Amino acid sequence: MLDERCGADDGLKSEVFRLLELDRSRGNFLDRFASAVGADPGETAKTLQSIGIAGSLALDSVVGTLGQIGRFELRKLVGRGGMGNVFLAQDMELQRPVALKFPRIERLTSEEERERFFREARLSAKFNHPNLVTVYEVGVLGQMCFIASEWFDGGDFAAWLEKHPGPHNPRWCAELVRPLARAIAYCHDQGVAHLDLKPVNITLAMESEQDPMKFRPMLTDFSIARVFEGELSQTNFSMLLGTPLYMAPEQAACDRDSIGPQSDVYALGVVLHEL
Repeated sequence: MLDERCGADDGLKSEVFRLLELDRSRGNFLDRFASAVGADPGETAKTLQSIGIAGSLALDSVVGTLGQIGRFELRKLVGRGGMGNVFLAQDMELQRPVALKFPRIERLTSEEERERFFREARLSAKFNHPNLVTVYEVGVLGQMCFIASEWFDGGDFAAWLEKHPGPHNPRWCAELVRPLARAIAYCHDQGVAHLDLKPVNITLAMESEQDPMKFRPMLTDFSIARVFEGELSQTNFSMLLGTPLYMAPEQAACDRDSIGPQSDVYALGVVLHEL
């Protein structure tokens, strides 16, 4: 059947074989994860599927406690992307809410993807800026890795723009973008380009319950960031990633030598234009 469907395309055939093998191994992976954290394999598979790591839970679904992984009690799925899923969770030991990010389950079988996930945590953890989300912890529970970071209940800027479409007052727009520009400049001073700056990666720390226009923008998600100075400059896998609407021309063209701080400036300009 594969010969009939794929013809002489050996690359396509190889990819189909890889996906089939991934599908066959997924159940075994869940069993291994369950064993590692001392849980029943069947219940763990059911829990992971129900919380959206291996299933299709709707964003912002509130169905009580979704389950507990380690010391984290999962409350709701708040973000889903190509790299992973983000949950509002309660750290039961420290008694504080956290944003808990897990890589997509199919990505855990790839060492490169796991390294990218931990690389995001290492980059984010070294930052200290009032407009960058703080990473509390990165860890592994059995085969499942996670990043626990600050939680803000204002949602993301993409959702805010849907509720409050522009055009907005130019002075207000400039005041909003200024702290983001400073946060990006801070990252660049650390030798890091974000490369995926967009509204969904801007979390809102609300400063007024009555005025939806008053909030502090917080930049997050360094999953495809590039270290453009120092020993990690060989991060070539990030050059092919990003969000087309916000990509600078050099990033869309995968021009490795030209991608850098200016690519973030371009993306921030697109965000400003949307306002």
